[in-house]
Amino acid sequence: VYTYQLESPLHNCHNQIREYCQSVDVPCTISKKINPSEIEDKIDYILAIKWRFMIGQNELDLLGARLIVFHASLLPKYRGFAPVQWPLLNGEKQSGVTMFFAADEVDSGDIIGQKSFEILDSDCAADVDQKVEDTLVKLIEEQAPSLAGDNLKPIPQNHSEATYAIWLNEADGHLDWSQSAKQNLNRVRAFGYPYSGAYAIYNGEKIIIEKAEVVKAARTYVGRIVGKVESFEPDGAVNVLCGEGILRILQLRGEQNELVSPRQIIKNLKSRLT
Repeated sequence: VYTYQLESPLHNCHNQIREYCQSVDVPCTISKKINPSEIEDKIDYILAIKWRFMIGQNELDLLGARLIVFHASLLPKYRGFAPVQWPLLNGEKQSGVTMFFAADEVDSGDIIGQKSFEILDSDCAADVDQKVEDTLVKLIEEQAPSLAGDNLKPIPQNHSEATYAIWLNEADGHLDWSQSAKQNLNRVRAFGYPYSGAYAIYNGEKIIIEKAEVVKAARTYVGRIVGKVESFEPDGAVNVLCGEGILRILQLRGEQNELVSPRQIIKNLKSRLT
């Protein structure tokens, strides 16, 4: 088994994979690149873990290996980009990891195995990323006997049920106060560490919102202008009007990457975030 992966900014599961392969006497090499000229041993499978780019067919042909890909969703749902972030943005309660053979169309190959996990309301991007890594290792352990015995039994995906997710960048972390408080909270969850952070503009400056919550039993406003500060809390939190409900900002991230109280930045009640 040749494991081909990019480094995760959080938790690197490749050490667990190496240790497991050693425990069952399966040779395993970890690498961030494929160079057929440097590989002397026969390779049966290449496992692409957290890989974001296409792997050339010429490389696979030279090695005589089959490519197995791991995707952080329950395929055929959420094919494509940002499978950790999009379920959080959409308020999903479940996600998982799929192990499948590579195919010409992105994330469309025959499924070798799947394993799901629960997304808690308190989970942010870092939590889901950790669950992905833990689930990935468990999935490899479950499929290892079939992998070693060349007895995999892949199942074709139901392409009619496929859904896709588009790429995200830093600008997509901008909160939209016309949306509901819940939707804005989901954006905070999805763009937290290790990503760039959900943000708003205050007095012409970007402020990174690290932690927030939906205000329970919020007042009913018949005069509502979204983005306006609704009230201050004794603990330093700041409440902001949304298209529906109120979002309580609990923590901001400062210029030196430190956590600060929102009241340290937003000092005037008559303020509006955009």
